[in-house]
Amino acid sequence: MSAALLSLLMGLASLGIGRAPISQEEPPPYPVGSVTLEDVLRFNPEYQERIESYTPDPHALEYLRRVSREITIEVFYGGWCSDSREYVPQFVKVMREVHNPHIVISFVAVDEEKEQPAALIKQRHVELVPTFIVYADGHEIGRIVETPKGSVEEHLVNILKSPQPPSARSTARNAARRIPRTSSIDG
Repeated sequence: MSAALLSLLMGLASLGIGRAPISQEEPPPYPVGSVTLEDVLRFNPEYQERIESYTPDPHALEYLRRVSREITIEVFYGGWCSDSREYVPQFVKVMREVHNPHIVISFVAVDEEKEQPAALIKQRHVELVPTFIVYADGHEIGRIVETPKGSVEEHLVNILKSPQPPSARSTARNAARRIPRTSSIDG
């Protein structure tokens, strides 16, 4: 083979001619940290079908509709996690049907190593996802970790029905876990 032909072939190869085109569009990076429900659904489009197909327990829904104290639920989840893919859409369906202005939801997306967002994970002692942290009047009163006992809504009702001794509301641990109210969830 002549040197000129070899040089031409090497030049074409370096330009990528003859190879399949490489897509210039990369999917946006999966968010980590505080996200909106819109972010959750945009980065996990399969959640919408799961939301629509889930039928929550009507008795639990009725109880959650009647909640009159200020409740905040912080949801730590991973879009890559099979338990999150199962339980977060169920939770969203429940909250949409309940539509209680006294129950405020926030979402925190976690990386696969469960190391980011580091400050929140450490502060809230999150080890598994999903983790739903339930606060009443700014104090943690219970959690659903990874898999609920029964359905998500039944487990939430059990947490909200559990009597909280007055001393639990004044402990240093709970004082460190006070969180501000955020936004509500809408469909």
